[in-house]
Amino acid sequence: LEQLEKQIAELESQPAPEPEATPEQIARLEQLEKQIAELESQPAPEPEATPEQIARLEQLEKQIAELESQPAPEPEATPEQIARLEQLEKQIAELESLEN
Repeated sequence: LEQLEKQIAELESQPAPEPEATPEQIARLEQLEKQIAELESQPAPEPEATPEQIARLEQLEKQIAELESQPAPEPEATPEQIARLEQLEKQIAELESLEN
């Protein structure tokens, strides 16, 4: 009895064999795989823009054009840069006074 229970446990622990596919199932699978490949190779269609999106795009393009037409603002000098500039101007003045 113990030997039979052991054999039953061994058989139950083994995975069930996969059922064989019929030729019709294989043909259908190949057909579906071909359809999937065709669909994946096609580019995704561009979604239609709503009137609100078009208006927003035009507004943004106008803002970009306005910003690009404006001159770039002059950068602010830092206190260190101003001090260095004053130091250089003083050195230039000293050198110019030596030449005269």
